[in-house]
Amino acid sequence: EGVSPVVTPDEPYAVTMARGDSANTGNYDATYSSDQEYDITWTDNGTAHATTLYAGGYIFQKYGIDSDRNAKLVCIDASTGPTYDEDGNPQYVWEFTFMSGSNYESSTPLIVGDYIYVGTMTGYIYRIPLYEGPGENNENVTSFGGSSFSEAQPVSSYLKSFDVGTTYDSGFSSLVYDSGAIYVTHSNGMVYCFDMDLNLIWSYMLDGSTYLVSPTVYDGYLYTGALNGYLYVLDATSGALVADEMIAQYRYQSRLYGGVGQVAVQSTTAGTYMLYFTFSDGLGMSQLNCGIAVYEFSPSGNTLVERYRNEDLGDMGRYVIPVDVQGYKGVYFVASPDSGSTVFRIDQSGNLETVVDGLAEIHSPPVLVNDQYLYLVSYSSSEPIYQVSLDGEIVGVASCPAGVRNFNMIPVLVLGDTVFGGTDSGIYRLDGAFMPYVAEAPVQGQP
Repeated sequence: EGVSPVVTPDEPYAVTMARGDSANTGNYDATYSSDQEYDITWTDNGTAHATTLYAGGYIFQKYGIDSDRNAKLVCIDASTGPTYDEDGNPQYVWEFTFMSGSNYESSTPLIVGDYIYVGTMTGYIYRIPLYEGPGENNENVTSFGGSSFSEAQPVSSYLKSFDVGTTYDSGFSSLVYDSGAIYVTHSNGMVYCFDMDLNLIWSYMLDGSTYLVSPTVYDGYLYTGALNGYLYVLDATSGALVADEMIAQYRYQSRLYGGVGQVAVQSTTAGTYMLYFTFSDGLGMSQLNCGIAVYEFSPSGNTLVERYRNEDLGDMGRYVIPVDVQGYKGVYFVASPDSGSTVFRIDQSGNLETVVDGLAEIHSPPVLVNDQYLYLVSYSSSEPIYQVSLDGEIVGVASCPAGVRNFNMIPVLVLGDTVFGGTDSGIYRLDGAFMPYVAEAPVQGQP
């Protein structure tokens, strides 16, 4: 009640949280109309490690630190991009600057109604009017319990020492909104539930740290993994622990490590839920062990039962894409058995299939558009952005604009014929159709 929708007849598209919704589906809607090859509409420079958000005709982008260790959230007119003053400095619709502890301000903000909420790696969450911005001297910015910007206090980084896994001092993960509440995890091991004024409703302490990946909220339950290698199921209303299960732990020297990625949830005809997720040793881009698992969660007995497990597919990211279309119910995911990447899919019965292989190395999360196409961004800007059908056909490709070419760690947004993307050097807008994909001819003598 009292929350204004950002999707309207005049603005039919919006992306308001990291994976599009609290269920972490990564599923966007688009209406394709252009048959003309895409053009680069505009670019903007900054360190884009957080997913780009869109609402009401505006782009909202969180950028990493500058030379003064300040990070910022900017609001940009999505049609024109930023304007520039006589010295060549970008001029945004509004800009909010805050102190950060690292370049990796990777958690994605959250848009709910007329406000945007931004969590920081230093333990703050700020609420800012979506279109008005922070105001002079941040007079419009509030934090926990409605406190002003100048009186805001951070959540503590470390509350306890964990026996298993790494503790990253990375603050809050990406925030999600569901049924009147904001849910988020913190690297201190806590799961938090806030109301719209950032008053605490409940919190729950996990037995391991968390890192960047947002929790999944689906049918009244919250699902999250931690860096102790455990999967947790909480009651989304009360915060009570419903079930937990150790998924994977690996010993390096004298210490155990583990990690569980984003959880995709699908209901079954038996009244249970199938949970799909990747797991690893939790060492990020230095990980040595990883795999994918499928578990069945039964609310009647609050039990978790393993249905599938595979640790032989190569390096994996933290995100999977749930797909329920044309009689297929399962998830698509990316694995890298070598220097390239392969898209696999697995259904509720544990049937694993290769969808398409031979892609460039991919680190960013995949997204699904219209239950029809996967969009996959290559890690290197010199490699393509892929548009792939669910049956494995590479339909089209695009290239990262020259002005912001760098490593790609975040997904693209697809809205109509428009694609927004970001790299370690900035964000960009493309308009029009991707170029038809033509496979490279093998070089003579190449096996």
